[in-house]
Amino acid sequence: MTGAEEETLRASLDEAKRTGQLCAAARNQLSAAFGDRYTNADMVVETGRVCRVAFQPSGRIVWFVSGKEKEYLVLPHAGFCSCEDFYFRVISRKETLCYHLLAQSLAEALNKYVRAEENDGRYNEIVDPSVTELEHPRKLARKDVETIRLFVVGILADVTELPFESIVGALTEAGFPSLTRRHLSAILAADKSRRFASKNASWSLRAREDE
Repeated sequence: MTGAEEETLRASLDEAKRTGQLCAAARNQLSAAFGDRYTNADMVVETGRVCRVAFQPSGRIVWFVSGKEKEYLVLPHAGFCSCEDFYFRVISRKETLCYHLLAQSLAEALNKYVRAEENDGRYNEIVDPSVTELEHPRKLARKDVETIRLFVVGILADVTELPFESIVGALTEAGFPSLTRRHLSAILAADKSRRFASKNASWSLRAREDE
């Protein structure tokens, strides 16, 4: 996200949290900063198409945003969305965020979202379809997915962050199945342990980020 966009969004979210609404000036600033992405996000929020799912007893939270065609998994802590715009425009840095991520942040700040609770035992059943449907030449077994995550933990342990290309290259060199950036981002973002953080098309370990 550019500095101007980040400042505009942060100020607007602060106002929304404080007052429970966005004034006309804030809406105009968001529209100027994000264009159609804000228009689409605002429509999604106002029509109640953002859902927060809390898993119990772990307290794990995931979000779903219903877009124009389908429902998308949104993981704000990882800056991740399962929509195609995220992969083809956000990861490639053509855009800073998709409108589903923008809608989630606005809905949370405005407290305008559907609330749902599920048992932890249903986490994979609910989240996995949004991850496994991503284009990939073959499905990976759950144990293979965790092995990939552990490998990425290892290569990120000694660096501040790495871009997608470097991680994919390291995985391929180590003999793992060829992964698209789209599939790798889904694997890391859906990690139950929340070990990974994403920013500006690069990944890092969350523990390092929080130090």
